[in-house]
Amino acid sequence: MPLHRQRNGRQNLANRVFFIFILSVVFAIAGPQRIVTLGPAVTNQIILAGKSSEIVGKTSYCDSSAGTKGKTVVVGSLLTLSVESIVAMRPTIVFASGLTPLAIQSQLKKLGIRVIEIDDPKSFDHLCSNFLVISRELGVVTRGDSIVAVAKKERSKLQRDLVGIQREKTFVQLGGTPLYTVIKGTLGDELISLIGGVNLFDLTKSGEVSRESVILKNPDQIFISDMGISTKDELRRWKEYPSLAAVKRNALYVVDSYAIGSPTPISFIETVRNIRRQIGFVGAK
Repeated sequence: MPLHRQRNGRQNLANRVFFIFILSVVFAIAGPQRIVTLGPAVTNQIILAGKSSEIVGKTSYCDSSAGTKGKTVVVGSLLTLSVESIVAMRPTIVFASGLTPLAIQSQLKKLGIRVIEIDDPKSFDHLCSNFLVISRELGVVTRGDSIVAVAKKERSKLQRDLVGIQREKTFVQLGGTPLYTVIKGTLGDELISLIGGVNLFDLTKSGEVSRESVILKNPDQIFISDMGISTKDELRRWKEYPSLAAVKRNALYVVDSYAIGSPTPISFIETVRNIRRQIGFVGAK
């Protein structure tokens, strides 16, 4: 393609984006927010804050989020986003995730759009802090404070159940080939602790492990995330090692990757309770 046509094409796109933005400024009025959310975890927190009706744009990965399915425009995937589509939604605020490209965030900010990045939580307290930021930005501080207070109270109850228990060596499988697991200092690691387990691997950087290393460490229980793999095949593969403690104890479980990967303060507590029921957890007496 001739160079002048490429330049004209880029200029036309820039003109369209600028025109849409000008319209959003001209027609913006006081009232409900127009929210674009760029990650499923952020979307779930917005819904918990009671603002699902104000979401006008989302990513394709947010489709499973209750309260948004079929009601909003998809502006791209987690990594591949359309600035033009986002601007066309005339957002008053855009919530970016930790995976939202910085270049996209920068373009939106240059157009005068308020962008709030919600990074991936490393702990339950971090998750609660993220929710409080979202609640503040959406003008529902009291609701946010109340929800976090309830969630932390429930977390305290879960922690009391753990006093004096014998912890199970726990392996959480993420992916199949290559094999990944939960690393230390993450929300997933905290979940393992709250279900009465201890992380099988003391990893702090990369979560990639070999199947052989898992077998050598001989976990008491194995949880297989259902994201992007055949859980039936993975269950069958682990059962090929009958001497494995988890296999002997029939302690092979499938867990919902969406529940683990896109939590809110409330859903995280619910996930811990659901897994405890699944494994027959018996807490401190």
